[in-house]
Amino acid sequence: MKSKKSPVKKSSKKSNSPQKKEKITKNMNISDVIKKHPETTFIFMGYGLHCVGCAFAELDTIEAGAKTHGLDNETIDLMIRDLNKVVEEKFAK
Repeated sequence: MKSKKSPVKKSSKKSNSPQKKEKITKNMNISDVIKKHPETTFIFMGYGLHCVGCAFAELDTIEAGAKTHGLDNETIDLMIRDLNKVVEEKFAK
């Protein structure tokens, strides 16, 4: 009787590359992003989201908080781009 082979190929190579950076998305929790990337605080504030220490930051996604503060979808997309840019700059140093 032949034994079945796993369809999953196992790689013998170990990855030496740095862990892939997680992109910030509009579905992420505001407080989680600020805790993980404090440098994003100024981006949030620049777009009118003074979320540091706000109770709703613990509950809201970036999109929900932004819409509460009157931002449209295009502006939210620009904010997400700026948030990711400031995080990428931190890792580039």
